[in-house]
Amino acid sequence: AEDQHELHYTNQADLIAGLIDLLKDFVSRCQDKIDQLIAIGITLPGLVNPTTGVVEYMPNTDIDNLALGEIIREKFNTACFVGNDVRGMALAEHYFG
Repeated sequence: AEDQHELHYTNQADLIAGLIDLLKDFVSRCQDKIDQLIAIGITLPGLVNPTTGVVEYMPNTDIDNLALGEIIREKFNTACFVGNDVRGMALAEHYFG
């Protein structure tokens, strides 16, 4: 299952709270499709370390090395992969056409 949202948060705390709310809503809406939640993937604009899941910079959002992958992993008790949005689109195009 997948979903896409434009984010308009100006600070780190609002971004975290907003993403958690969006993810909770998504999981709730997709209960009939999701037998078991095995991972969450998030792509964002800016500088993202895909190995650590740390967001180092986002345009128009005050970010200070946000360990987003770890935060989401702890909140949802599942693997979380965080990456750059453009790189994610390029990889999706490469693998899925």
